[in-house]
Amino acid sequence: MRIALVRHGETDWNLTGRLQGVSDMPLNRTGIDQVRRTAGTLGSNNWDVVVSSPLLRAQQSARIIAVRLGKSVSRTYAGLTERDFGDAEGMLGSDALRIWPRLDGPGMESLELVAQRGQEALEAIASDYPSESVIVVCHSFVISHTLRGLGHRLKSDIPNGGIYGLDRTSGGWAMRAS
Repeated sequence: MRIALVRHGETDWNLTGRLQGVSDMPLNRTGIDQVRRTAGTLGSNNWDVVVSSPLLRAQQSARIIAVRLGKSVSRTYAGLTERDFGDAEGMLGSDALRIWPRLDGPGMESLELVAQRGQEALEAIASDYPSESVIVVCHSFVISHTLRGLGHRLKSDIPNGGIYGLDRTSGGWAMRAS
């Protein structure tokens, strides 16, 4: 089994540096274009299934990718929802970091919980589609902390439309070049 973890396209809150977390923001024009380019990159491989987070920006991104690949979005997984930023939702990231340098303020979901539910979502996807190649559209914190929880480190921030490949092996999840 192989998975492509894809970050959704840009929203207006991404553009302005706001923490959107579980706030349900749509893609902007740039985000739509980013996802179209991502779909073009993914189109060079054979993909069986497209799934996503239930948040609007991820679902929009998944639909764009699925249509480009002649597929439909099979389902959403709640475990792929972005981190809940609690009281920091909607704040500029720089302001939130000044108030809570570790981004651990009131109502903020722990990074450990984000990693745990991301890993559980991967396991559910693997169980639901054991022999398929699956595109999973979700969010930056879910991708980065799920990968960290699996023992992988990213060298940079996750761009909108970014792709991170995983292969299911007997030893777990191996990261691959996408």
